[in-house]
Amino acid sequence: IFNVLATIQNKVLFEEKELAADYVVKLSKLIRNFLAISHKANQLIPGQSEYEITLSKEIELLMDFIEFEKIKNNNYFDYEIIIDPEIIPDYIMIPPMLIQPFVENSIKHGLLLSEKSGNLWLTFKKENEDLLVLIEDDGVGMMKSNEIRGKNNRNHQSLGSKIVRDRIDVLNKLGYQIHIEFYNRIPKGTIVKIILKEEL
Repeated sequence: IFNVLATIQNKVLFEEKELAADYVVKLSKLIRNFLAISHKANQLIPGQSEYEITLSKEIELLMDFIEFEKIKNNNYFDYEIIIDPEIIPDYIMIPPMLIQPFVENSIKHGLLLSEKSGNLWLTFKKENEDLLVLIEDDGVGMMKSNEIRGKNNRNHQSLGSKIVRDRIDVLNKLGYQIHIEFYNRIPKGTIVKIILKEEL
């Protein structure tokens, strides 16, 4: 947040007030949505829609978050969201903030570690009767990312990844059926595959 505020301040100082105002709107919307959805996540009960969110709301949150990251990192990457016409996001209920941590990892540990600007792709589609989410980037890839982070911090432990894994375990114990797979992308980058059993 502090990086974004500094960016906004610079826009004001250089008389780019309309752009600064746009950044403020994006930031305030992101914070408001995160607070609302975090409240739902802390009270999650499977099958009770008041504690879940629609896929369309999750996608909206993801777009706000990605735009926030683009501003913070001087538009270092581009992104595309692809939604299969066979699914209707307004009618699909999912656990709050299921996808965002993986998108954040893709940006932070993949795209931003690359020497060149890159791309992020989010795909939502139907696979059999399941909801399939693909998070794909052309960043440095898992092996290179671990190598870079290991050099920067010899005592590095992927706490963020552990928290995500623990949350998935908790969700599955609550009755969800969520499966996560990781792949190396050719020629470079990472693909995260999230499979959520869902009546589409």
